[in-house]
Amino acid sequence: MNCKLLQRLLWLPLCLLLAHCTSQPQAPEQAVNWERHQARILASQHWGFDSKLGIRSPAHNGSARLNWQQQHQHYRLQLSGPLGQGAVVIDGAPGLVTLEQSGEPPISAESGEYLLYEATGWHLPLEQLTAWVRGVPAAGLPITALELDEHQLLATLVQGDWQLSYSRYGLYGDLYLPGRIVAENADTRLTLIIHAWRAQDSD
Repeated sequence: MNCKLLQRLLWLPLCLLLAHCTSQPQAPEQAVNWERHQARILASQHWGFDSKLGIRSPAHNGSARLNWQQQHQHYRLQLSGPLGQGAVVIDGAPGLVTLEQSGEPPISAESGEYLLYEATGWHLPLEQLTAWVRGVPAAGLPITALELDEHQLLATLVQGDWQLSYSRYGLYGDLYLPGRIVAENADTRLTLIIHAWRAQDSD
């Protein structure tokens, strides 16, 4: 058998496997119940994701890999990549957040958003992102505008100083979660591309 032909035959199963592994779950064929979907998302206490985060602002323009793990009110964020400051790990719980950075002693405060800004100069609304990244509004903050897509999943949201847009929904477990989120305020644009969700439905 021709060697080149044999190589192609050997590569074909691998290519098909890689395509299957990287394919995104499909959005629902029929509309979901938005109120029930929102309640189930907020009731889910154990979840996480792997993603790429990009930021554009007058002072910063870059990207990083973001791993988020959430268990009840405790979260752990790992930022790595071309941040300029090395890897950053944030462990947060109500009232106390600790940030560890390569080559630096740990620092603590009540606000993860404050610590991240001090360490990297990046402004991320971490408290609201706990809800926003899952495609639902944050609690306790007035909603200026909200639009659902044809599947009755969140398409656009204006809340606080931020405007968010959502796309690439897929089914993870039995919850529909977004694969791409763009968040903008007056001078900052965040783009979150989620590669993999680790999601559990509510009990």
